[in-house]
Amino acid sequence: EKRFALKRKVNEAIKWARLYGGALIIIGCSDTKDLSKPLDVKKLGKNSLRYLQVIDRWRVAPDGSICKDLDSPNFGLPETYLLAESSVRVHHTRVLRFNGQKLPYFSWLQNAMWDDSELQHVMESLMNCDTATQGIATMLFEANVDVIKAQDLVELLATKDGETKVTKRFQLASMMKSFNRTLLLDGTEEYEKKSNTFANLDKIMQQFMVDVCGAADIPMTRLFGQSAGGLNATGDNDVRNYYDMISSKQEAEVRPQLDYLYEIICRSELGTMPEDFRFDFNPLWQISATEQATIDKTNAERDQIYLSA
Repeated sequence: EKRFALKRKVNEAIKWARLYGGALIIIGCSDTKDLSKPLDVKKLGKNSLRYLQVIDRWRVAPDGSICKDLDSPNFGLPETYLLAESSVRVHHTRVLRFNGQKLPYFSWLQNAMWDDSELQHVMESLMNCDTATQGIATMLFEANVDVIKAQDLVELLATKDGETKVTKRFQLASMMKSFNRTLLLDGTEEYEKKSNTFANLDKIMQQFMVDVCGAADIPMTRLFGQSAGGLNATGDNDVRNYYDMISSKQEAEVRPQLDYLYEIICRSELGTMPEDFRFDFNPLWQISATEQATIDKTNAERDQIYLSA
């Protein structure tokens, strides 16, 4: 794994797939130099794995042929892929395919046999949140608005130099107010100040943020770095639910790819595939030292009871 930077490359492939709707890891083996031919994993010997290369969907394109073998795990997916800026064709048995947001079949065909970006269904909520943020920022600049009522203002603006005179008049008034805190007005002019109210803006903004979190399926404590609200709230339940969702994606989307890749790695390193080989994903939730000590104590007490009985 370290020699082929497996974790980094799988991580990179998942990111490209979620961003663009698809990505490949090309598996290079020493069995043949023609990548368009199928890879027979059972015939691989020691030191047969040569490289792993990550390619995003914009650097590779399906050649148009679709696997129609119902018995194949690749059913309904492209048979071979064509690398951009070259004439190299790669058979589907020599790639690990990672996908984005699932599309209906005909939409998938129109999208060049790739899925959609995971950001697509989040974009509308994100833009709404951004618009709300800009609106609140605009309100801050207009927190206090001076209103001056001037007699015959419309007639004055209709004259040749009316706009210039009005602009100069109120620029001087604003300057005197800024420096001297005195506003000099004509006897026919009236002045009043109007203020914006900012009550409940935080709650409105909170709802837009919740909408983004729901679309992205990421808790607010992680996406926005905002601590959980409420009495004795820690946000642990939200994070645990998020980790459960990630674990389900690991099992459903990542494990099939790694099962295939680990068989290639095992045969390349050992020459054979152990019958009892298996792997598990590390738990995402990290317990504290105190929690671990409590668990160890409980297990020790259980073992003592069993031994005594």
